[in-house]
Amino acid sequence: MKATFLGTSDAQGVPRLLCTCRGCSDGKINRTRSSLLLELDGSKVLIDVSPDFRSQFLRELKDIPDEILITHTHYDHVGGFGDLIDLCFWNRKLVTVTSPGEVVEDLLVKFPYAEGKRYMKFNRTKEHKIKDWNITFFKVNHGANGFSYAIKLSKGGRTAVYMPDSFNLEDEQLQHLYGTDYLIIGTSYWDEQTAIETRSVYSTVEAMELVQKIKPKQVWFTHLSHDPAFLAHDLPDHMAFASDGLTIEMEV
Repeated sequence: MKATFLGTSDAQGVPRLLCTCRGCSDGKINRTRSSLLLELDGSKVLIDVSPDFRSQFLRELKDIPDEILITHTHYDHVGGFGDLIDLCFWNRKLVTVTSPGEVVEDLLVKFPYAEGKRYMKFNRTKEHKIKDWNITFFKVNHGANGFSYAIKLSKGGRTAVYMPDSFNLEDEQLQHLYGTDYLIIGTSYWDEQTAIETRSVYSTVEAMELVQKIKPKQVWFTHLSHDPAFLAHDLPDHMAFASDGLTIEMEV
């Protein structure tokens, strides 16, 4: 499996608009909103359709994906869906959009004209299959922002999990992560100290503690903010900060 990070920022992008902090003004960090492209046995699968979909398409994607998986319907994860609808319509390419029923229904509230389009098919399920890959959606806490879904992909005894928005997972949710070979997890700040009731995403420090419990073989951190601390800390060899355009190979 090949994975390309089309975007790796949190909801505001990096640099932030009108922000003069060191993380935004030194020019070392540039990130678009989070999205991931997977290549699964010849199928191109896009996870989430960020507000930066158009620029990500021109920069990395360059073709209409075969399938779309949606983690949740917050703007930073589906803001580019209108561009995708038009892209499929004008190029007469049928795309299947898969997500749990409640996510699909909320997506159609935001884009009510989507289901009537001839080239947009919606698959309301938590269990899906693409070629020989098993796809499982499982609900995770998103702190003050409600809930999201993480996506587990498995084939031949290998598993990968994409979990860009999660916080304070319950034991039942953690069970999905044990035995994971590859984990992509969102961490908005290196070590966030704001009030717990306002939080919605793990910090890197907290995620590293979680990694010690579930013991994946390789970890990438995404959904990153403008925190300059990301540039100041080294990570263990099996962990890395993702960046826009980074392509990784996951052995199966």
